[in-house]
Amino acid sequence: MSASDPATNAPAPTPSRRFRLPTLPKKLDSLFALAGVALLVWVVSRYPLADITAASRALGPLIGLVLLVPLGWHVSSAAAVWLLFERRIAWRKILWARLAAEAYNSLLFSVGGEPFRVRFLSRFVPTDEVVAVLLRDRVLDMASGYLVSATFLAIGLGRYPLPAAMRASLAVYAAVTAALGLAGLLLVVTRLPGRAGALVRRLVGGSTTTLPPTLSARALLRVVPFYFVSRALGVLEIAVLLRLLGGGFDMREAGFFDAVLNAAGALGFFLPGALGVFEGTSLYLFKLLQLGGPEGIAFGLVRRARMILFIIVGVVLHWLGRRGGEASAPATAPAGRQALRRWAYTYLRAPFGIGRPQAVTQWDDEYAGGKWRKLDSAAQLGHYALIAGYVGHFFATPPSIVDVGCGHGRLYELLRRTPYRRYVGLDISPEAIRQATAAFARDDTRFEVASFEAWRPDEPFDVVIFNESIYYAKDPVRELERWVELLAPGGMVVLSIVQSSMNAGVARRIRSRFAVAHLSRVRNELGETWEVSVIPAAQPR
Repeated sequence: MSASDPATNAPAPTPSRRFRLPTLPKKLDSLFALAGVALLVWVVSRYPLADITAASRALGPLIGLVLLVPLGWHVSSAAAVWLLFERRIAWRKILWARLAAEAYNSLLFSVGGEPFRVRFLSRFVPTDEVVAVLLRDRVLDMASGYLVSATFLAIGLGRYPLPAAMRASLAVYAAVTAALGLAGLLLVVTRLPGRAGALVRRLVGGSTTTLPPTLSARALLRVVPFYFVSRALGVLEIAVLLRLLGGGFDMREAGFFDAVLNAAGALGFFLPGALGVFEGTSLYLFKLLQLGGPEGIAFGLVRRARMILFIIVGVVLHWLGRRGGEASAPATAPAGRQALRRWAYTYLRAPFGIGRPQAVTQWDDEYAGGKWRKLDSAAQLGHYALIAGYVGHFFATPPSIVDVGCGHGRLYELLRRTPYRRYVGLDISPEAIRQATAAFARDDTRFEVASFEAWRPDEPFDVVIFNESIYYAKDPVRELERWVELLAPGGMVVLSIVQSSMNAGVARRIRSRFAVAHLSRVRNELGETWEVSVIPAAQPR
């Protein structure tokens, strides 16, 4: 006989492993970054710093054009995506998402920001359509770049004296990129982007019965010019820099520069942002055109500075958007904004044990949408049972309990089988408390809407439970210290933390600060592991 849910007598769902994107090992990622920094330092050290500084100063105030022109290509590309979405998403939201995502793309091997873009834009149209459109956008962006590069290489190979090996390599690169560019234009009008969108939607837990529509030839002709405008603006940026650094304003020469730099970037793809590769190639091209070595380094450093500036702007826009731009999305839209925040938290804040507060509106949307009903599954039962077991084991008389971050009451559903004198469940989400109150209200039980960082009990409690909630405090360790001090004599805090890179810093800080009386680990069939610990009340001094 198959297992079933005793409440419904329905077959229990077969647990499935969550889909995870492959990632580079952190050590290898760091090694590539160090190699890029070393290459950059070596390139810069080729000439005296005073000469490089003088060449950079010669750029003058017109250097501002180098910042405005790239903004233009982002605007043009956003307009193309706006048309691909058939104007169903506001253009300013598409531009905002692009600037924010491209910042992380520059840091993370050209794909770091794409999950964020998918999740954010999925607040407005279905996920499968978003994936299909962004895949077309990516392919068209690369195809236009390939075709422009191939064209300028074909012009430049007969114009500049190049070593035979380099000439042959660039000729092969031009032929390959021309073929890839044409193939890309043909690919976007097939069903493949739509099939990819449907696949991604299934992987993230959704379902779809129809594929997103294919892109018509007429729609393709309408959006392609925007991508070539973006490429033209990229070439214009280089032409302006060459002119400011003592060369001529020659779009053919600038296009050849751009094509060679793209070829170098393709070879150095494993280095974040092709660090050092662009600078070294720029130096070589400037010496080839007899424009001066220091000027070549200045050229590369200015473009690197522009890239860093746009990274900063994109990151700032993203974090500002958490309070403004994203909040304007409809309340019924699927939960988004987590992919980029997850990366930033994991690598920038989590190692220091800093918490990650979440807005009340997001919690409400998630509880109303049923996201947290997954906690009712048997896969989650182990750590709940361990918490309830600790509470029942250590108290001979029924204790008073406060459940911090009680959600819709899944843990209480198990705790109520253990005798208690008084129970208070706290949660910041009114929707979660509504669901818990409707299901479990009784005289000795109260569910209350409150932020656990602001809530004060009217009397000490015997048991304080933080079930996967402590890391949503701004300062988890300080908050836990406060609750330990509020315990009744002989009381205890029961703390459950799911093991992940996001929570490791918080768990490490807690272990270094508190004496843990008991600790157990439980692992489920999905490979998820929880650490459940007991922290006794502070002893009087």
